[in-house]
Amino acid sequence: MTTAHLRYTIKGFLNIGFLMGALWRGLGEPGRQFLARPGVRVPVLRHRLVFGDISMVVVRLSRGGSKKRPFYNIVVTDKRNRRDGSFIERLGFYNPVASEKDQQSLRLDLARVQHWVSQGAQLSPSVARLAKKVEQQPAAA
Repeated sequence: MTTAHLRYTIKGFLNIGFLMGALWRGLGEPGRQFLARPGVRVPVLRHRLVFGDISMVVVRLSRGGSKKRPFYNIVVTDKRNRRDGSFIERLGFYNPVASEKDQQSLRLDLARVQHWVSQGAQLSPSVARLAKKVEQQPAAA
């Protein structure tokens, strides 16, 4: 019998390496993988155990509108989410194609932005530029 056939016999099942892989799956060194069955690998997720679940919260733009007519919501979201995916809170909007007379092109709740920044959220460069623009608007008016 070959070693491949030994795995499926009683003698092969008692192989200490096979038992160690079955009993201690997931407790190995970082990046090490054990065989659960021939051809199946189980990755070790040690980084989750050591560092915990660290999530980065960002304030960024989420695109809406239609083709050639962009409209952006300013949202608070987890950095790992898709651009137009789920979000925690909507803080305002930005409409780059709005005419100044007919529609409001930018609305942003600065108090909520400051709240999220104090909680550790990062501003994207475009949202930081828009926030600075909103801060300067009341002084000019």
